Amino acid sequence: MAILLWLMVIEGTSDAQTTEQSQNYRLYEGTYGPIQSADSFWGIARQVRQDDNLTIYQVMYALFEQNPQSFIDENYNHLLDGTYLHIPSFEKIKQVDPVVARSQAKRHDDLWAQIKSAQMRRKQQIPIFKALYVGTKPSDAQVIILNMKANYHYGMSLQIGCYQVEVNKSGYQTKRVWITLGDTSALTPEKQRFSFVLKKQISSAISPHKPLIGRYGPIKPADSIWRIAAKIRPDDKVSIYQVMYALFRQNPRSFVDENYNQLKDGRYLIIPSTKVQKKINYNKARLKAEQDDKLWAAGSRGELTVQMKTLAQQKLAKMSDAYWGAAQCR
Repeated sequence: MAILLWLMVIEGTSDAQTTEQSQNYRLYEGTYGPIQSADSFWGIARQVRQDDNLTIYQVMYALFEQNPQSFIDENYNHLLDGTYLHIPSFEKIKQVDPVVARSQAKRHDDLWAQIKSAQMRRKQQIPIFKALYVGTKPSDAQVIILNMKANYHYGMSLQIGCYQVEVNKSGYQTKRVWITLGDTSALTPEKQRFSFVLKKQISSAISPHKPLIGRYGPIKPADSIWRIAAKIRPDDKVSIYQVMYALFRQNPRSFVDENYNQLKDGRYLIIPSTKVQKKINYNKARLKAEQDDKLWAAGSRGELTVQMKTLAQQKLAKMSDAYWGAAQCR
């Protein structure tokens, strides 16, 4: 009987330990993560609080100060999934003024309520459209709206917002600008007109070439994705960024860590069709290039972290392939 009771005590203790471990399985050597969509900042603060003498608000304040990169819009209520929180020391948390910490939590909650309320109002509003007229010189220049999928036509009806317009023609310098279709103000005409004048390219700057088709390779140490894209680009209506991104999507295994700057020597790149290249979202393609350059530079300095890579991947993933940027101007 005594042995049976002893076994029941051990079994109960083991179950309790298992439960405690399952609750804290993402707490490890001073970090918490990865953040999941079901996590709340309050709940995380309760788990990592080292002492009951510390308030939850103090822990939240210190965690936020230690990990600003893990919060979208710098708000307590908008944690970034997939990131890790570095847990401050007990002494550092203790130094936080409890009154200030509570006040900041309330401020974050108030701001979050305003953001959600504004989002709800936008969803309930009826979209407002305006006719867009883009005039060009020369008159036969091509007009492309880079942050939307549909092809532009003169007098096209678009929802008010911001759009990135590209005007190009062979032999002329390409112009790429952001324009804003106005709000509902009575001062804003229903028809909005924009005019662009292209400058001729200097003859020496024009270097027509026959684009490569099929595949490119084998990759050599001196090769760079930018130079390869320049050789492959069919014409100046497709940007280098679009070609680079199309190459990457066609040949992801030819890049170490999926980074443009780490081509694998000896590999062959399958060249995507011109149609595929032109469909690539220019903004997303440029963002990919800029992020890879930053990650490569950080790696060269020995400062690259998992969090940095995760943030870059999530930022790129949030940008739609078909449409991006109507709500903001760059």
